[in-house]
Amino acid sequence: AMCLSQKNDGQGARAVLDSVEKEYADSGLVPQVAFLCGWSYLNEQKTSEARAVFEELVARHPKDPFAEKAKRILESLKK
Repeated sequence: AMCLSQKNDGQGARAVLDSVEKEYADSGLVPQVAFLCGWSYLNEQKTSEARAVFEELVARHPKDPFAEKAKRILESLKK
């Protein structure tokens, strides 16, 4: 997913991340997958989509370290 994102294939990256999230829904990977999905939207300058993903991440996993990163990004998007 990261390789696809770096090649500016955000849609492909999100497809991979979506399948990982479904396959490993019971693992601790879900917050990281959500963060990477939001990041891929940012790389494509799709700010509203990124904001929605980060807000959901913070709401669903408020104590996860990736939620903390998402909060910082959300704050920077307000500026």
